[in-house]
Amino acid sequence: MKKTIISALALILAAMCITASGCSCDGVKQTGTAYGLVHGYYVGQATVERSGDKIVSVKFEETEGPSSWAKRTNIKDEKADGVDFTTGGFAKNISIGSVTFHATDDEGTKTPAYKQTDDGVTFEEWVKTEENAKFYIEHMAAGDYRILKSDLSAADPDFSTDKDGLKKGERWLKSKNGYWSGNATVLGWKGNIDRISDYLVRNGIGGYTGEETKGDGGWTINGVETGATLVDFHDYMGLAVRAFESAQ
Repeated sequence: MKKTIISALALILAAMCITASGCSCDGVKQTGTAYGLVHGYYVGQATVERSGDKIVSVKFEETEGPSSWAKRTNIKDEKADGVDFTTGGFAKNISIGSVTFHATDDEGTKTPAYKQTDDGVTFEEWVKTEENAKFYIEHMAAGDYRILKSDLSAADPDFSTDKDGLKKGERWLKSKNGYWSGNATVLGWKGNIDRISDYLVRNGIGGYTGEETKGDGGWTINGVETGATLVDFHDYMGLAVRAFESAQ
């Protein structure tokens, strides 16, 4: 009977820990996810599992933006029929899920100023809002994105180069498409992401200020070398911090 009462109390305490607002109790794993703009044109996702103040695991994913998949050079000729392109080489009209964007900058060669309305925000500003970034990532993963013809009917893109048989929903995931591949001397995207994840599991977020600068050997936090060398280190660290803080 005594053993049963103790077990029941333990379960009650665990339940209280899980449901208490803002609680992060040792021994109880909690998961948080954050979404947002990274590397100027792309959309990142960080998922952090924590136990109390300790980070158990960190997973990053990154989806390329329209600056990649709406580019004329990526689309087969037969699929480009009826599609208007900017002078800079991008489809003038695109859609993600139910949201349509129009290129308001004809000359841009890195990416046009894709906006929903002429006086609206650019795609890059739009995905700085967490809800919109999550929307983009989920619809891209579902393959729910299109270039549009001049009459705004869909011209489902068929890409001019194959990426190891990736499905439409996988084609622009950096974890799968070989973006910035690493080698013996260059970490590449995956190598850098792994270094950031490893650092966070070993050291947590406690020493991170967001004011760190990159040295010759890469990024150092509070005297500890992370091993990461990528330029937009703070984009990914910022996502991880938000994911950690949202874990419940």
